[in-house]
Amino acid sequence: MKFKSIALALFTVSIASIFGTTAAQAASLSVLADGLDNPRNFDFDSEGNIYLTTSGRGGDGTDGRCVPSPSSQFIPLCAGSTGSLLKIGTDGSKKQLFQTLRP
Repeated sequence: MKFKSIALALFTVSIASIFGTTAAQAASLSVLADGLDNPRNFDFDSEGNIYLTTSGRGGDGTDGRCVPSPSSQFIPLCAGSTGSLLKIGTDGSKKQLFQTLRP
């Protein structure tokens, strides 16, 4: 019984190693959008467009919106106002739908 389990496992690993590499080589990837500031969450609509949120870049601290970070040895974390909501079309075009503004 134990021999059958070992033989079956060895056979499965052999088949996976032969055909698994072929499947990995067949995959192709392409970049839809680049130059994004800290992209976070995304979702698709029914037409295939991607809606993506970006958290943007942190602030420079001149406006007083910094707090000490307890997890980063109290290095200040500064809030910025560069977050946005983007729509990335199926053709790769980017359209900014919303951007955070300074109060």
